[in-house]
Amino acid sequence: RLLVALAEQRFIAPGRPLSPQALIEQGWPGEHMRPDSASSRLYVSIGRLRKLGFGDLVRSSPGGYWLDPTASLRVVSTHAQPKDEMLERS
Repeated sequence: RLLVALAEQRFIAPGRPLSPQALIEQGWPGEHMRPDSASSRLYVSIGRLRKLGFGDLVRSSPGGYWLDPTASLRVVSTHAQPKDEMLERS
């Protein structure tokens, strides 16, 4: 969900970060967490994305996270979960 949210933001407003709060809401919709727990969960999840090969794409600042606007991305549908999308680097 985080990667999809970042990709959507990348296509809508390249280079504009999503706030940590917005990513937490999109990554864990409806889940009630303490603010420190939510921040930790987001930090760990962003770290996992970086380790999975998106390290040079995920950018951050105190204002939030975004995907590199100069990177070439392609969104493809998955067959296992038709409502979800998967990113491929091209």
